[in-house]
Amino acid sequence: MDYEKLRDHFDVLAQQVVHDATSLGEHERKQKLLEMHQLVDRIVEVVPDHDEQASILCRLENLVYRANSAINAAEQLENLRKKSALVYGWSLQAD
Repeated sequence: MDYEKLRDHFDVLAQQVVHDATSLGEHERKQKLLEMHQLVDRIVEVVPDHDEQASILCRLENLVYRANSAINAAEQLENLRKKSALVYGWSLQAD
């Protein structure tokens, strides 16, 4: 696969993780993050210029970091929601 197709796939995946983090299950969030890391490796492999590889790697790792932050926030929100439901007797069903 060429750089453009890999990068498009990475961008779609990153957008899914960031925008849908709270609606994805824990396993699915972690699976998407793992796939993002694998795509970063594949993208860097197809870029021939070493200087360009470093620049692209930095940008992609920044996006992975942001996606990971979104996943962590979603997990914390989910845990807080569960704890609040237990304490206050709320239903865990989404309205």
